[in-house]
Amino acid sequence: MAVLVLLTMTIGLLLPRTIALAAETADKETVFAFEQTNVTLNVGQQTRIPLLTDTVYPNIIYKSNKPDIISVDNIGTITALQQGIATITAKVNNQIYTRCIVRAVIPVTGLTITKHSITLSPGKTFRLRASIQPTNSNDKRIFWRTRSDSIAKVENGLVTAVANGMTIVSAETSNGCIDYCVVIVKTPAAAVTLNTDKLTLYKGETYTLKATVLPETASNKTVTWSSSHPEIVTVSKTGVLKAVSAGTATIRVKTANGLSASAVVNVPQEEAITAISLPSKITLGLSESHTLSPVITPTPVGRPSLTWRSSDIHVATVVSGTIYTNGVGTAVITAKTANGKSASCTVTVKNQPDSVALSPSAITIGIGENVRLTTTLPQNTASYAVTYTSSDDSVCSVSQSGSIGGKKIGSAKITVRLFNGKTAVTTVWVKASPTSMTLDNYQLTLTPGAVRRLNTYIDSNQASYKRGFISSNTAVATVDNNGNITAKAIGTATITAYTFNGITAACRVTVQTAQRPATVTFKQSSVTLYEGRNLQLETVLSEGTAPAYLIYTCADTDICTVSSTGLVKALKEGQTTVTVTTPDNKKSTCTVTVKKAPPMLCAYVTKKIIAPGQTFKIECYYDNGAPVGSYGTLTYSSTNTKMCAVTPDGRVLGISTGSVLIYAADSTGQKASCYVTVTTNTDLLNSDLSCQPPLYQTFQPVSQYPELPTGCEVTALTSVLNFFGFNVDKGTLSDDYLDKGPVFRTDFNEAFVGDPRSEYSYGCYAPVIEKAANKYLSERFSAFRAFKCIGLDFDSLFNFTDNGIPVIVWTTLNLVPGYYTDTWTADNGNTVTWYRNEHCMVLLGDDDDKVYTADPTTGRIVTYDKSLFETRYNELFRQAVVILSFGTVSLCRSRIIEAIGRKVVTGNNQLWKL
Repeated sequence: MAVLVLLTMTIGLLLPRTIALAAETADKETVFAFEQTNVTLNVGQQTRIPLLTDTVYPNIIYKSNKPDIISVDNIGTITALQQGIATITAKVNNQIYTRCIVRAVIPVTGLTITKHSITLSPGKTFRLRASIQPTNSNDKRIFWRTRSDSIAKVENGLVTAVANGMTIVSAETSNGCIDYCVVIVKTPAAAVTLNTDKLTLYKGETYTLKATVLPETASNKTVTWSSSHPEIVTVSKTGVLKAVSAGTATIRVKTANGLSASAVVNVPQEEAITAISLPSKITLGLSESHTLSPVITPTPVGRPSLTWRSSDIHVATVVSGTIYTNGVGTAVITAKTANGKSASCTVTVKNQPDSVALSPSAITIGIGENVRLTTTLPQNTASYAVTYTSSDDSVCSVSQSGSIGGKKIGSAKITVRLFNGKTAVTTVWVKASPTSMTLDNYQLTLTPGAVRRLNTYIDSNQASYKRGFISSNTAVATVDNNGNITAKAIGTATITAYTFNGITAACRVTVQTAQRPATVTFKQSSVTLYEGRNLQLETVLSEGTAPAYLIYTCADTDICTVSSTGLVKALKEGQTTVTVTTPDNKKSTCTVTVKKAPPMLCAYVTKKIIAPGQTFKIECYYDNGAPVGSYGTLTYSSTNTKMCAVTPDGRVLGISTGSVLIYAADSTGQKASCYVTVTTNTDLLNSDLSCQPPLYQTFQPVSQYPELPTGCEVTALTSVLNFFGFNVDKGTLSDDYLDKGPVFRTDFNEAFVGDPRSEYSYGCYAPVIEKAANKYLSERFSAFRAFKCIGLDFDSLFNFTDNGIPVIVWTTLNLVPGYYTDTWTADNGNTVTWYRNEHCMVLLGDDDDKVYTADPTTGRIVTYDKSLFETRYNELFRQAVVILSFGTVSLCRSRIIEAIGRKVVTGNNQLWKL
């Protein structure tokens, strides 16, 4: 046993008295001192403490003040006699001296742990105790350690089991006495389950039962198997069953600690199989597997005993009907019954595809329309397994044959996935089913052999991907699926175009000989069009002639254009003349007046949820602020009057559950719509934004530092996009989507002046952030869009935040006063002046006299004085950007748009114009 000696050294520390005495008596200025001033000895131990001195002193006297505890002889040998403390002094001529404090202690001679082996389960604890010998030892400290704290931890003797395994916990004294305890951590089995609790086997058939011992971390997963009737079903040590004779047997599995599970096996009297069939052929990709399902007559009660065989195992192997492909080629898979009936399937194995294409890549369909998508694989590749999924089944469903079906207005992504994980995506937009359809020509006069394309048009809010054409008289004129009409023989025929839901429009086609017309006259001497609209001018010809030789001209092609068939397209406001001329220079004119394009008609409420019997008024506005009624009295219609009816004054009544579109139209043809859902679902009917927490409690700010020292604008945009669920990085948004230009050459209304990553840059205004946001959103086919609000009064901003929409606003840094500084001429020719201290934040709401913001300079929610914030907002030219969702949005976001529509649109504000 090692003996612990503690020596405490005091280097260079001399007692003042010793120094004084030495100075008085020594021939030279030399002093001496004990090498140690504190010594600890075990009882019975001796030691001699050297003196630190350069001089030999022959007459040194040593003395102990407690010789019964510590004794010292005349040469300085110290002996510890019993437990205690004494002071040893050394003198020369009774004048020069030093002293040392000596302690005598009883050392630890042994340590014993109460248990030397314990077994625990994870999470359990056990208190180990240790005793020290002798019990009157001075130092009773015990240090506990474990060799692996991932298996068991120990603290002050308390052992905590962590995970399965074995480790050693030790207790040790300060002088090296040690004892050990072996800790074994085991997880007992808590349950055992089988992969089935009942099955049917036919005589001679085998099946492997799989036992699962829980939990997964159980230390002993050994199980034993037994059969209640081994003469009916036997079971091996590994769970392999074999049906021996007809009857029922219970197979039991048992764990080492006595837990059990069982399965009932029925062995029926085997019925004679008269026929078996398999698919005649299939094509698989290399490394693909597929399970064949044979059709057996008569249909067996359970799984019959079949023997499977492959004609070429280098191409494909088969196990219990599951085909595993091994190489490119062809193999014949044969299944044979116990009574000799057989069937075969030819398996062709091709390379696995490294890509897949889904076409069309984007498609717009109507509600209720079904379209089959086309999946294409690279040449000489195959994938038998092809699955289709929709990102939103409520908008667009998809069958496992690739047929999509529109259910409600919105968008969804259809994904096709092959057996090896390769995918392709098609974006599907679903619009309302058509309620009407127009043609670019309603009557045509053709000569035999002539070909003319008939084009169809439906409302932009409606869709029909499939449009067909049919001819009433194919001997006179035929038409293909693209609307190409071919004149065959003299006579008349009606070409009818139709949508998927049966909406039709017809064009009368007259086929006659190509005699030159002697005269020509426009049916209308004058017409009026709005900008962007088309009109087919109709002519009256001399009898028996065709319009193939007519020439159409326009006096002012800046106002309108006219095609070779008389189709007029209005371009800009003004008046001009269109002339038609025969080969003999006979002419007729029509005055065309083009008026300014009418404003957009919008509905305040674009989506509405009501209960059967409930009513509401659909109200509209023009986006240029013109009073409703300026372009004629509005007329209203419903796409399904059995679900929703609408009165002549625009009052909507819910009748039965479903979804419909309610239209309002003026005399210019402008339409506004409201998507109405009639439901009895109280959750939908009671949903309200007032239940949502305020923005400043849920919004996550983003800091512009350190990456974007001058990028407050794009950082504010980043935080708003992330709020709406887009996981975008501020650096990516700045580098890839923000337009930037050189300092002193860029208009900050068109691009960021400099680079947000540089400290020596300026910034940008609202149009630049709007453009960057929409570039990012359009790439993701998102229903969200950014809108700049220029000149919006301060109070109107809270119509957004009150309804859960954060607003990007321009103010000044920390709301300090701003001032004009640098002026330059930009590359676009504009002279611009920068407003110093320009800053951009996200407005999140207000509370009495303060506003809540997400400030990019701090990356936190910051409050500012509301009045001062309004002042700085006005100084920065009342600039703001909001991100709104149209179309495929949740009910919550749709209600936001409804809530703010009436409040925000004022004067000539163009916020809502799409």
